[in-house]
Amino acid sequence: MLLAPRIVEGAPGNLGDPLGWRALHQQHSQRIAGARKLFARDPSQALTVLVYGASIMESWTGQSFGYPLEDAAQLKTAYDNHFSAVRSEVFGISGDCTEQLLWRLQNGEAPEGIGARLVICNIGTNDITELLLRDLAKQDELASLILGACQLLLQADSQLHVVLIGILPRASDWDSWGRLAPHWPNRVSAAIERVNWRLQQYCEGTDRASYCDCTPCFVAEGQLRRDLYRDDLMHPNAAGMDCIGSSLKPYILQIARS
Repeated sequence: MLLAPRIVEGAPGNLGDPLGWRALHQQHSQRIAGARKLFARDPSQALTVLVYGASIMESWTGQSFGYPLEDAAQLKTAYDNHFSAVRSEVFGISGDCTEQLLWRLQNGEAPEGIGARLVICNIGTNDITELLLRDLAKQDELASLILGACQLLLQADSQLHVVLIGILPRASDWDSWGRLAPHWPNRVSAAIERVNWRLQQYCEGTDRASYCDCTPCFVAEGQLRRDLYRDDLMHPNAAGMDCIGSSLKPYILQIARS
């Protein structure tokens, strides 16, 4: 059963870079509008795979807030390794919380009329707050917001399928040397696992959405794999993004072969 998507009033902006956020949103909306015109003229030019989210998804473009990352070339290679067989675009904005993605989808970024077949979405890590960690109701509210975004995506085109990537494991604690500790579980793990459980339960009840659990890629023997993360132990590096791509490969290949 689909949830009623939450209507977000007014452009919510982005705490990291409000002016840059609006510019990126406008660019995304223009790309969707351009894809819609192209598909109307030539259905063979459908934009079949779209990726939505925040900084983790945006990093596949080699950028953060639209600015180049140090390992941009490696990130783009990781993306091409898995998406080159399909026409795809990334619509991620660093720092976004789920309500910002909802607003973007309600204001020009929904994949309507472009021939979309697969949408990949990863959102929610920026919503993890001290209040949410202590409040099960807040955790369930976050899951409902993410599922509201999923519904907006499904409403955009009756032919598309949504893959929800669970919130990735991340560090939250410090060791005695003042460094981020890589242990898992940690202070945020219970909240992340509850939200992800809600997403998984939803996807198991519909044939139009799938849940992608990348936790096994990033955790080994109770530790976050430092070789797959940036120094913040929150954002995957190019190798980590390649692992995410590998988890998504079956869905992408299904589209490529159809």
